[in-house]
Amino acid sequence: EEGAAAGGAGAGILQGRAWNVRCTEYHGYSAGGSVMDPDHRDDGSLLTMSVMLSEPGECTGGEFVAIQGDGAGERNVVHLNKGDAVVFASLMRHNVQTVVQGSRRSLVVELWDKGANVYNRYR
Repeated sequence: EEGAAAGGAGAGILQGRAWNVRCTEYHGYSAGGSVMDPDHRDDGSLLTMSVMLSEPGECTGGEFVAIQGDGAGERNVVHLNKGDAVVFASLMRHNVQTVVQGSRRSLVVELWDKGANVYNRYR
């Protein structure tokens, strides 16, 4: 079902727009897993939310990293506990640091301003 943006949500990204869920994804990383592309973003979406599903101590490493500006910009490491979420403009570059030990699990939801998506993320 189509949503309507509340004032101030995502720094106004959704304000005045009709939006829908583009995709809901489960991301699991084991030791050695990461997203370390300095240009990685969620192109095509407006707003992304990543919710940590792992308990503290289930993994070493695997921190969420917000990258300011271009891929060479300031990196802000976000330490998340189980149930914590980070919500950000989908065009913001972001990474997940390499998991050194254990496993990292998260739920990612992306919103966009197109119709309801009944296919996978790439259609």
